[in-house]
Amino acid sequence: MNTADGKYLFKPNSIDTSQLWRDETKLADFSMDNKGDFIVSWLQTREQVLEADAAIGYSLSVAFRTGAQGIWSMLLYGLEAIPD
Repeated sequence: MNTADGKYLFKPNSIDTSQLWRDETKLADFSMDNKGDFIVSWLQTREQVLEADAAIGYSLSVAFRTGAQGIWSMLLYGLEAIPD
């Protein structure tokens, strides 16, 4: 995503987390706990993070369900819940 503030990249870091980059700088890791609350670990100082960084990071994290179970995990867990 390109904005006036730079080029943003939001990509998976692991199965549970995603990372936000602006230009060549990694800004934060986003994850979700078991209750559905977002956990953000900002890797830069407050002076280096723009308001747009937080807005874009939270928006993309919600839109792409950071830390949510994938379709295959949901299907497997659903199959385990079927009574015999």
